[in-house]
Amino acid sequence: METEELFIKTKKCTNPKCGLVKPVSEFYKNIYNSSGFSSQCKICRSLKKKYRYTLLTNDQRKVEAKQRKIWNKNNSEKRRELSRTYGKKTVLLITNSYIRMMLRRQKFSTEFLITHPEIVEHERMRLKFKRLIKNKKDESTS
Repeated sequence: METEELFIKTKKCTNPKCGLVKPVSEFYKNIYNSSGFSSQCKICRSLKKKYRYTLLTNDQRKVEAKQRKIWNKNNSEKRRELSRTYGKKTVLLITNSYIRMMLRRQKFSTEFLITHPEIVEHERMRLKFKRLIKNKKDESTS
């Protein structure tokens, strides 16, 4: 495990109109990204959502909702399978930021985790094992 990963202080916004390097406090947390933060800064993401909201009228939003509902009804089996496979893929995706957060809740300091990376790996393996057991129980009951 790399020690600099624990101390990311800045990040570049991926929005082409912005592209600025900003402190990580300007980004939402996202455990699915390798950095642990969203790819776009809070301001760009907010502007993007506001722009999309203003583009769509209430009627268009209602049409989209109806279309989603119809698709879900017509493709219930496909939707269920997609949901299952997504869950199986992500159940073992345990990012370093998530593990560090869990360990910090157990009163481990960041400095301690840097000097003892084996503890982070041990916690990762423990969580994976726990999730695998839960999956097996869920599969056997259904």
